[in-house]
Amino acid sequence: MPNLDTLTYDNLFAGNIDVVTEEITIGENQTILRGDLLEKKVTETIAVEGAVGTTNRTVATNFVRPSGAADENSFYAVASEDITTGAGVTAKTIGYRAGVFNENSMRFGGASTADDNRDILAAQNIYLRQAVKQ
Repeated sequence: MPNLDTLTYDNLFAGNIDVVTEEITIGENQTILRGDLLEKKVTETIAVEGAVGTTNRTVATNFVRPSGAADENSFYAVASEDITTGAGVTAKTIGYRAGVFNENSMRFGGASTADDNRDILAAQNIYLRQAVKQ
């Protein structure tokens, strides 16, 4: 009997809530794999004039692979495809900004693990779950 249809599973997803996508820009000199955690860094500087301090926040223009575990001062996305950029070259792609993801199909920053990133990512609606590979 001929095989009329084949169902293949996308092992990056681990839940049935809607995935939120957004066009993002990947920074230069990056090798990104589908499922990589991506970071848009936020830096804060405090300018003090007399007894008064002012906090200035600067948000990076591009997403890059983080060097370590997620922190509450940055924004995150999950890479939807493999992409490589070179020196002085950025690239636009689609990033997953929210959803339920299979932590076993992801790469996190530096030597960090899913457990190191779980709470910070959940605060940004990126939920990590262990899924059985089909």
